[in-house]
Amino acid sequence: MKPVDTYLKSPPPGYALLVAGPWGSGKSHWWNSYSQGLKAIDRVPITISAAGLRSAEELESALFQASIEDLGSPVFREAGLVVGRALLRCVKVDPNDIKLKADTFSGKTVICIDDIERFAGDFSSLFGFALNLIDRGVVHCILMADETQAEAKFNEAYASYKERLVGRTVHVRPDIDAFCDQVIKGFSDDGLRDRLEAHQDAIVRQLKNKGISNLRTARYFITELAQVLGDTKAAKGADLDSIISAVAFWTMCASKSSKNSSLVAKAFSTTGLDLAMALREQSRQAEDDKPLTEMAALLDLIQSMGFSDDVYNWPQSLHFAKLVKSEEADFEAIAVDFQLREAVVDERSASRILAQLNSYRKISDRELQEAIRDARAYLHSLEEVHLPVVFDFYRLLHYLSEIRLFDVDAEAWTNEVLGILAAYGGQIDALSDARIEFIASPLSEQETRVHVVIERLEGQVESHFWLKQRDAFLHSILTGEGDVPDLVSNGPLFSGVDVVDFHRNLSGAGVSAVTRLGALTRSALRVGNARDFIGSDGSFFRALANEITANIPATNPISILDAQLSLVAKDLVRLADHVK
Repeated sequence: MKPVDTYLKSPPPGYALLVAGPWGSGKSHWWNSYSQGLKAIDRVPITISAAGLRSAEELESALFQASIEDLGSPVFREAGLVVGRALLRCVKVDPNDIKLKADTFSGKTVICIDDIERFAGDFSSLFGFALNLIDRGVVHCILMADETQAEAKFNEAYASYKERLVGRTVHVRPDIDAFCDQVIKGFSDDGLRDRLEAHQDAIVRQLKNKGISNLRTARYFITELAQVLGDTKAAKGADLDSIISAVAFWTMCASKSSKNSSLVAKAFSTTGLDLAMALREQSRQAEDDKPLTEMAALLDLIQSMGFSDDVYNWPQSLHFAKLVKSEEADFEAIAVDFQLREAVVDERSASRILAQLNSYRKISDRELQEAIRDARAYLHSLEEVHLPVVFDFYRLLHYLSEIRLFDVDAEAWTNEVLGILAAYGGQIDALSDARIEFIASPLSEQETRVHVVIERLEGQVESHFWLKQRDAFLHSILTGEGDVPDLVSNGPLFSGVDVVDFHRNLSGAGVSAVTRLGALTRSALRVGNARDFIGSDGSFFRALANEITANIPATNPISILDAQLSLVAKDLVRLADHVK
């Protein structure tokens, strides 16, 4: 930076030079790099930060601490201000003499005071400290500040003192290309660094196209992208455009506000094409007619951050959504969703087909028609079927039909899918219990017909899986086979169970089964909010207790089995009261 070169190569002129730029523009990054070359012009830099300091005394202490960085052992240097000042006394230097380094390197010292806008005290203290250095005429003084924040914080005082202190102001313009190059070259993992370098143009393009000039945001983006690529073990030849765009959206939105994380996660709970259709629909609405919903907030965020075109490249990835929310994520699943490893997923898998359809604008006509055929084949198969995937396939092909990329018209396609869904109704075991998370864009009349049927099937699947879970639970109580779950976390599970039949089966299973039920009952009694989970089972517990009691012999001695049943009946009554 030529003005800085000129200032520092000349004798101390008696004024400070201000390096200005917004937060994150790279002022500190530039100075750290620039100051390393000052030895070549016989200058010695000392850098301190004014952030959080409140007085001239604290500024002097910070200057001392920076001044002794080349004295003593690393232990001394890392021990902080107290040890640093003690060290100065050991070498017989008065800690209150602020001329330590200036006297040693008269005319050669460059003192840089960073983070002016973050000084916590009265600005006159900072001004007096800097003026004291300059008036001595033996140092060059570089001040670095975000002037917008400084003016807002110190009001008129900033402009007034600046006029008396600063001789020239230079503005830092962030060099995104150079910064990204430096950050990427800093990764020690050769393979990861090579992958980032191979896609460096795409990384820089994301930052520039989205208007990102804050280097902290740029570093955050690149660092998180490297972490994701490392954790997913992305292949060298993988197309990284989608994951680069997704991580860019996540990190740029998070840098803007931490409150955006839930909205970003929502974006990856549906397909990119669904978001694209929602954006298109929203653009048709008048500003006053736009609903104040979370979905509307997400669409506004996508548009304001410049990602409207990127959504076409985003797959649905529930585990990437978990990553965004700092929850435990399955990176294998993320690799599948974003197609980061060729060997991870079969060419005809639903994930692969969805990715191709979702990003249809990036593939050839032949590849698109093959993906359409594969999607129809998936829907007609009765292997394990995920209803959310079925709906995604339906909507994607419905959209492609509307824009004439699919040779079946929308009504015929709707009827074809309704016929497929009717067949699913007789094969509930072939359906997974996954549910549609949410739908971004409004449904047409045809899409609504399909969605209603899918919702009905989801209810049937849920009931089917619940019955299977209940039967497995009852079986484990009676036989002890497998892991016997507790009553509370898996409940309620006794709905629809016949009390007489269960009592007969319990008695027939013997003392061990009765003991297991007793242990489960007592465990549930220790859960304070058990009613929230198994309140609806309370009537069953009481009815079972009554059935047991009615069948205990009136004369003694009774059997061990009956004695155990009698104890369980008392616990069941207590549990019924507990969850009432």
